[in-house]
Amino acid sequence: MNTSLIAVVITYYPDAKVISNFLSYYDKVAKLIVIDNTDTNNDAFLEKLKSFDKVVLIKNGENNGIAASLNLAAFKAIDLGFHWLLTMDQDSSFTGEQLSQYLSCFEKLQKETTGMFGVNHEGKTFDAQQDLCVGEKKQAIITSGSIVNLDAFKKTGIFNESLFIDGVDTEYCYRLNQHGYDVLMLSAVSMTHNLGNTITVKNWHVGKIVERNLHAPVRIYYITRNYLLLIKRYKKDFPEEVAALKQQLKIKIKNGLLYDKNRWKVLKYFAKGLSDYYRGRFGKIKKS
Repeated sequence: MNTSLIAVVITYYPDAKVISNFLSYYDKVAKLIVIDNTDTNNDAFLEKLKSFDKVVLIKNGENNGIAASLNLAAFKAIDLGFHWLLTMDQDSSFTGEQLSQYLSCFEKLQKETTGMFGVNHEGKTFDAQQDLCVGEKKQAIITSGSIVNLDAFKKTGIFNESLFIDGVDTEYCYRLNQHGYDVLMLSAVSMTHNLGNTITVKNWHVGKIVERNLHAPVRIYYITRNYLLLIKRYKKDFPEEVAALKQQLKIKIKNGLLYDKNRWKVLKYFAKGLSDYYRGRFGKIKKS
């Protein structure tokens, strides 16, 4: 167990696998904050948590979004005297010695100047002769599997709650960089993480069978609105990253329009994302 580390997992309509996922890191942390954003009766899942003595349960009773939940966890961790917070998605887990390697590297690396450590979600390979604990500086990493420096959090500011979901981690990492903190990815450490709904389709242009990642129409709304904000706000400081964001936005929308069976719903939410961005409407989507 790492007594200096507390973890958080944010749940939303969790299934039975969520508990097996958090058991992959439960024994390695001093405490685990579970923030449940499910907005209907969730007593069966919450009852199961009572058998875990290190769990700190916070039930919101509604979906407050990723950013607000991360802030809630960060302030709770600070109140409990912790300086580092492991942030996990409910569908993420570690296997084998992945987490042990991660924490071993975490102890060795320069921590005061690092605002966030992350693991390899990119499927990158690494040289077997290379030091496994060499961190690669990044402009942004995703929060799932990351270790957040809570002292840097106090100086950088909270996660941007107006984004609600999508782009929250990217925006926070940009601000860490602006405040002089490194964002490090340990390329030799990986984890199991679900990147969304991956389907096999015939490419519309060349007819080749390919895999495409699809997002729910409401996620297209947040991706469109939030990415446009990040592009506008950070294009001068992070031009290469912003160019990549533009490309990601195009790909996500294109995949939804070409391959999602609910493509008209995708189009509806894409249009609403555009409209709300230009009108300055942020936060949780307003039902129309």
